[in-house]
Amino acid sequence: MVDIGTVYSSNSEYMKARDFKDCDPVECTIAGADVDDYQGELAIQVTLDFGSDVQKKWRLNKTNADNIELVCGSSDTDDWLGKVITLYWDPTVEYPKGTRVGGLRVQVPVKATGKKAAFLKSNKAQVESENPAEGMSDDVPF
Repeated sequence: MVDIGTVYSSNSEYMKARDFKDCDPVECTIAGADVDDYQGELAIQVTLDFGSDVQKKWRLNKTNADNIELVCGSSDTDDWLGKVITLYWDPTVEYPKGTRVGGLRVQVPVKATGKKAAFLKSNKAQVESENPAEGMSDDVPF
C-alpha cells in the first residue's frame, strides 16, 4: 500500500495543515513577518518565519492572523516578533461551503476570571439546605 501523504507531500517552503495532522501542538517563536503576494494582488497574505526552529514559513489566513493578534495583543506584525505562539491541528476547520477538512490553527489561551456564568447554579445554594423538600409545596395545581 502507498501512503497518499507521501505521494502528495509538499516540498514547498511553506507549512501545510496536513504537516500537523498527527502531531502534538508545537510552540514557535515568531522571527519575521512579511507580506506575500503569491498569486498577485488577488492573494496577499502575511507570511511568518520562525527562524532556525522551524524549517518552513507559514502563510496566514485571516482567522489565524486574527488569533495571533489576540495572543500578541497587537495587530502590528512588528509587535509579534519574539512572541511564542502554539500551532495545532484542528479537525473542525471547514471550507466555506461546509466541508470539514481540518486545518492548522493558533491556540488562543483563555484567562480565568474567577467569575461564574449567571445561568450556573451556585454550589453554595445547593449545600445550604439540609432538607431536600425545602421550598416545595404539597399543593398540586390541577
